[in-house]
Amino acid sequence: PAIQAAGYDVDLIELNSLKPLDLDTIKESLDHTHKLILLDESTMSGGVGATVSALVHENLYDALDAPVLRLAMDDAP
Repeated sequence: PAIQAAGYDVDLIELNSLKPLDLDTIKESLDHTHKLILLDESTMSGGVGATVSALVHENLYDALDAPVLRLAMDDAP
């Protein structure tokens, strides 16, 4: 991907399902990067990214060096 061409070392994971969530693949990536950025097309509150972030924090917290960063749409009023 272009981001790697810019000199960043990233793992790109495209989740195919939330149930079951592929925590093994996410853990493999966290063992390498120790960070997680979630890109979510829904809103910050109640979106898929919020659920994935919560599950990662609950199950893989020790693999993280920093809080999960979520990139999503602003909440609508």
